[in-house]
Formats: sequence, C-alpha cells, structure tokens
Amino acid sequence: MQNTTTGQTLSTVTLDYDAATRGAVAPGGAADQQYAFNLPDGMSSVGTIQFTVTTDVLNQIFEYNSAGTAESNNTAMISAVSGLAPAADLQVANLSLTPTTGLQSGSDVVLSWDDVNKGDAATGGSWVDSVSVTNQNTGATIFAATVPYDASATGNGPLGPGDSVAQQDAFQIPEGNAGAGPLQFTVVVDSTRSIADYTSTGAVDPLGTAAITLTSALAPYPDLAASGVTFSPASPIVGDPAQVTVGWTVTNVGTGTTSAGSWVDDVVYSSDDNPADGHVLASFPHSGDLAVNASYTQSQTFLLPPAFQGQYHLFVETNATDVVFENGSTANNDAEASSLLDVTPIPYADLIVSSVTAPSTAASGQPMTVDWSVANQGIGITNPGSWDDTLSLATDPQGQNIVANLGTFAHTGALSPGGSYSRSGDVTLPNGISGTYCVVVHTSGPYEFIYTNNNTTVSGPINVTLTPAPNLTVTNIQATPSTVPSGSTFDVTWTVENIGAGDANGSWPDDLSLQEAPGGSNRTIGLGSFTYSDNLAAGKSYTRTEKFTLPADFQGVFQVVVSTDPSGIFGRALYEGTTGIQDTTIDPNPIVVTQPPNPDLQVAKITPAAPTFQAGGTLGLSFEVINEGTVATSTPHWTDDVYLSLDDTLSEDDILLASVGNQSALQPGESYLSTVSNIPISKNKSGPY
Repeated sequence: MQNTTTGQTLSTVTLDYDAATRGAVAPGGAADQQYAFNLPDGMSSVGTIQFTVTTDVLNQIFEYNSAGTAESNNTAMISAVSGLAPAADLQVANLSLTPTTGLQSGSDVVLSWDDVNKGDAATGGSWVDSVSVTNQNTGATIFAATVPYDASATGNGPLGPGDSVAQQDAFQIPEGNAGAGPLQFTVVVDSTRSIADYTSTGAVDPLGTAAITLTSALAPYPDLAASGVTFSPASPIVGDPAQVTVGWTVTNVGTGTTSAGSWVDDVVYSSDDNPADGHVLASFPHSGDLAVNASYTQSQTFLLPPAFQGQYHLFVETNATDVVFENGSTANNDAEASSLLDVTPIPYADLIVSSVTAPSTAASGQPMTVDWSVANQGIGITNPGSWDDTLSLATDPQGQNIVANLGTFAHTGALSPGGSYSRSGDVTLPNGISGTYCVVVHTSGPYEFIYTNNNTTVSGPINVTLTPAPNLTVTNIQATPSTVPSGSTFDVTWTVENIGAGDANGSWPDDLSLQEAPGGSNRTIGLGSFTYSDNLAAGKSYTRTEKFTLPADFQGVFQVVVSTDPSGIFGRALYEGTTGIQDTTIDPNPIVVTQPPNPDLQVAKITPAAPTFQAGGTLGLSFEVINEGTVATSTPHWTDDVYLSLDDTLSEDDILLASVGNQSALQPGESYLSTVSNIPISKNKSGPY
C-alpha cells in the first residue's frame, strides 16, 4: 500500500498460498485471496492510495507462455482516494484541588478533573493521564504520578464526542520547604498518546493540558536539640570493661509538636570533635511526643565494650534514626560533654623528665657528665618496674635534630604516683664536632595510657669545642735479615709516631703483612696484628720488634707493610680527623725469601710387561724412581700411584690402577725399581693408553 500523493509506503505484507490444503491451480483456473486491514490514522493515509498485489513474489513456481510474459504479468494494481477520518480530541476540564484553603506542606490533598472528548469520534481504547506538582520558587518537581482510564473496566467504555469522565488523584504534599510556596498542579490527558487525536487539518493535536497554581504555607515542625551531656565517674575511668553513666537533655525548640511517637537517642564516641566520624556506644529509645518548648532528661548506666580504652569526645545524638521530621534543623541534634572521656583498663603511670643538667662547655671526643630527674605524675605504679632512659645529642633547642646517641641507662624499680628519681651519667661526645648542642633525655617503657608525648626534655645549650685529633703514622720499618730461607724466622722492627696535634688515648692495632714486590704475582701474606694500649701523646712515638716464621715451600721478593690504627669494618679504633691520615707504610727495602735445597723425585722410566694387553684381562709393568735433587729424601716412606691415561697429562678423568709403597729412601742420584702385575683391566677399556 502506497500513498501516491505523498510517495509514502504505508504497509507491505506477504500472504502464503498453501497448495497442499487448498489444491493446485489448474490451467485457466483461479484461487481467491483477501487481506483485511486498517489504514493508518492521520495525514499519512489522506490522498490517493495505490494497492499492489504480486503473486509468486518469491518465484517459487516456474511460469511460461508463448508470449513470454508468464513472469511479468504477476502484478495487478488498483487505486482509491482516502480522506481524513473523524478523530477523538481529549482535553482536561474542571481541574480543582481539595481542600481549597489552608494548604500547607505535608497536607493530604485530592486533585480532581474531567477528561472531555471534544472531538468528532469516540475514543478507541484506554489511556493514561499524568499528574505533576512543581514548586514555582525552586523549579523542582515535588510530586509526579499517573492516573489510568481503563476502557475495558466495568462501567467504562469508549468516550463519545462531547462525553467526559471524572478523574482524581489523592496524595500528600511533601513535608518541609519543598512543599511550601506557590505550587503548580498540572494534569496532562493521554500523556502517552494512546488515542488517535488529530485536528481538522490532520495535524497531531497538542496534548490536553490544564494547570492551577495555589500557595502552600510552611507547616510548623519540631526541632529536637540535645544539651547538657554529662558522664560519671569523671575521667579517667578505670576498668575493663568499664562502667559509665551518661546523662543528657532533649528539648523541642521548634514550632510544632513531634508526631512520630518515639525515637532513639545514641551515645557516640569520636576521636575528633565531629560526631559523624564516631561510633555508637549505646542506643536508648524515647517514647512519647514532645510539645513545643517541652523537654526530657535521660540518665543511663551501661558497660563499655571489652578492651575499650583511649581518649575520646563523647556525644549524644537525638533522633538518631531520623524518624522525627525536623525540616532540616538537625545541626543541634548532637551535643558534646564538656570534658574528654578517658578510659583505661588499668591505672597508668605518666613519666616525665622533670629536669636535665649538662655542662655549658665541653669538648668533642671527650667525656662529660649529665644529670637528670624522672617523675611519675600518673595515677598508677609503673608497669613494668624497669625501663631505659636514653640520652641523645641534638643541634636544636627543641631536640628534634638528633645527631648522635650518647647512651642508654637502665632504671630498675617501680615508681609510685608522685615518686621520682635522679640519675647521673657519663657520656662521651662524638669526635670531630664543634658548635652549640643540647642533650635530649627520653624515658619510656611502662604503660602510660595516652601520656607518651611528654617523656622527653632537652638540656640547655652546650658550647662544644673541637678537640685536636691525633694522627698516627709508621715512620720506620726494618726487617732482618734481608735474605731469609723459607720456613725460617726473621725480625721486623717498626716505629709509630703521633704527628697530630692531639693525644692518642686508648688502644689500637698495628697490622703487619708481606706484600710481593712489583714484578711478582701480587701475593700478600699476613704476619699478625699487635695492639698498643699505652696512649701516645702528640709528637711522641713507640718502637716495637716482633719475630715471624715464614711458610715452607715459599720464595720470592717481598716488602714489609705496617698499618697502624687501620680502618676496618667498624672504622678506626681512634678518631684521627678527616684529612692527612697516613696509617700505612711500605718498607722500601725488600726481603728476599729463598728456597733451601730439596730432594727431587722423578719417574725415570716405565716399562710395560708387554706391548699390548687384552681388555678384560690383566697388565703388569715396572717403573724406576730417581732422586734428581741435591739432598737426600727426609721422609722415609711415600706412595707411588700408577694411572691409566688416554694422553700424557695426568688429569681427573685418568684411572688409578695401583698404589705402591716406595722401596727405600734415596740419596742424590739414587733410584729404585718397582714392579706391579696382575692389574685387572675392564672390558670396556680397549684402545691406546
């Protein structure tokens, strides 16, 4: 179907012809078909409508005639002129609100109106009216609903031209400011356009709409205010779980009486002054409405949770679950106790360093005496009964910039509330510092509840002067004799001088070693470490001599190296400043270590018992050992090992065949002959060896 006036296709449908049930169409025969339908409403169906039918649209039947038009004559058309049909026109009439006076926020109202058909045709079905209420001051839609008209319901039906039907909706205007001010009540009939509705020109008729505006006053509302929050006993409360009694007053400071009948007051604790960050300790219901300016007072005793401790803000929040409408006046629902709630499971100590005394002048690297006192200003005996006092050195009067730990001093003995003790401690200042410093004394260890931020006190300023540092250096090394056979002894004499401006007080090591002279293989042999403990004044020196034994089988050209107060894993034993340190000296005169004469055993020859041997059989051989050295062997017994090898180099993959004891000790040039026989050979060991 196509509107040829507008060119719009209105509908396309497909109808099946089932030859199995209706029978085949014989030559010259016909089969009747029909299709019933409604033209679309409105202007789309106004004009000349062309109806086109095409049979065998899918070319499922093979067709042929002599004229060759069997496939092109499958379509027929007819046209008809269609005009605009009569249509319904739904409008809203007689819009009114009950009650008509005394309107205020929270009022129950009934909105009534008539749906009127002002068209020239009956309605064709059901529809839905929409209702909305808008606050003209805020622009907010404060209510919205739909009211249906069911044409199929008993007593209902199509609405003829000029007929009407009464509609209404009962609802409550929102409480509070949202429901106060000029309110516009609007009804839209058939808001979903379920009913065809056209003007005489065929245009879509605007939705039927009606509105009235009425002023709604703000109703009086309650305003619950909490006040007078107290708790007992006073802080600190001791116990686990601890018991507390909380009291408070709630007053209605609003303009209206409560209507909820009951509500809940919460007791809340918080680590800050914002109850919204807190947690509920207990909830207590209140029953009975509260008139304007009326109040009630509660006092409740309850146990705090197990292990509850700390310092908190305590609040009471009335109307905690918001069952009483207060029109936004809820800021005064919370009230705080005038003092903080302190809860501790046991009586606590509170240690303070009540005084610190240090000398006004001191020197770096030198000892000084510090005096301090510690007092317990808490409510309990110290637990445990022993702890440490720590002394530190700081560069600022606040004691924040700690530069050194001066020491830890143990205290043993419980301290009762109000008790104290005084202590003196000798500490040594760090080396190499100068300027103004302070001593920081910190005490801690016992349980102190929340009072752990007052355990530190700082001394007055100390003017620290720089103590001159020593500088130890090795000034002389003598090794005798200059030529030493390996395995024998030699003496080393060395001198250490303090060339610094300060005395060397304490003890330190001198480390000695042999270092191979340039041109060697960089071997180093430690000789020993020797401690000096007699102090050494500036400009003074000491000389020491020690005897050492060289390893045997050792030779080469070496130099003696002496390091005094060397820098190790933990630094130096003495502070010697930061520049000009000369702690290591190398003797420029070398020691020549010689090797003494030794025997030199060699295998002179090997003689197999046969040129070839059978794998899986045995072999035999003899070999001669000769002393090619210049001295006789000093060891009476040794072992000669016989190996089977694929090459002429002894290695880990060679096979040990036999171990034979020596025949005799050998003088220079002497030899002995050993014979081994019946040595089994594995079957898988064939080949040249």
